[in-house]
Amino acid sequence: MSDASDYKRAYEMQKKARAIAEQRLEDKSRELYTKNKSLEQALETLSKQQEIIIAQEKLASIGQLAAGLAHELNNPNAFIQNNLVTLSEYVSQLVGGLECSFSNLRDLDRLRADSKKDIEKTIVDIEKASDIKFIKSDLSDIIDESLKGSKRIENIANSLRYFANPDISSLKQVDLNECIQQSKRLISNQLIGSIDIQLKLQDLPNITGTPLLLSQAVSNILTNAIEAEPKSGTILVTSKSLDDKIIITIKDDGKGIPSSEISKVFQPFSSPETSKNGLGLNIAQNIIHQHKGHISLKSKEGEGTIVTIELPLNKA
Repeated sequence: MSDASDYKRAYEMQKKARAIAEQRLEDKSRELYTKNKSLEQALETLSKQQEIIIAQEKLASIGQLAAGLAHELNNPNAFIQNNLVTLSEYVSQLVGGLECSFSNLRDLDRLRADSKKDIEKTIVDIEKASDIKFIKSDLSDIIDESLKGSKRIENIANSLRYFANPDISSLKQVDLNECIQQSKRLISNQLIGSIDIQLKLQDLPNITGTPLLLSQAVSNILTNAIEAEPKSGTILVTSKSLDDKIIITIKDDGKGIPSSEISKVFQPFSSPETSKNGLGLNIAQNIIHQHKGHISLKSKEGEGTIVTIELPLNKA
């Protein structure tokens, strides 16, 4: 009888222990499920925040583009306007001188032979009043300068075809040298002090891609080099075609990057400067990868930094 009681007691204890274990397991599963849902929500929130930051970076790039265009267009437009004001003054002086000349010519038939000195004096007075000698020497210069400024505005306006298509999924034939030149032109307002961007570009075959994105990638790399402290003196951009790929290098002579930081340069938010969001090189990398290319960076403290872009031919 006692054995049966012992078995029953042991069974009840085991049953109770199993129920407690199952309850604990259920509680832990519920807790794990709740934490998993929280992590999923946190990940979704982080992903959305990253998308927002990247979108803000793209908007900032558009703002930078607009600022660069305004700077580039205002410069030639300013001296065109100044030249036109001067040209208007010259025309007014010339018209005044011509009117005076016509008036005196009408009186020539009434002048006597001994009035030669008076005529010569009148001519001198007309020349002084119209400043014709100086205008003759300066007029061709200001017209030539204005035409060059107008041509420069035309070139900038024509170059906008590389940025006018908002559909970044649209692929077309791309002249990478043109993208590099556009990038330099559009960030020229960021050039500080004596920073000089030099281009050594070889003839290149076209590739298939999106000009806007490729120009943005190059602009981001140039901007990164420009904003580095201390400032570079020269940034050299080269391009060449080698076998089945195009190679672009962007080299600065700045302070370089510590070896411990090189592995982080393409990571988002990796900029040591608190005023920067650190997305420039990450976006450039994503664009190059989107075009099935490769981007790498080499740097040595005190010797500057080299960024190399390799893009395949005949591939998107």
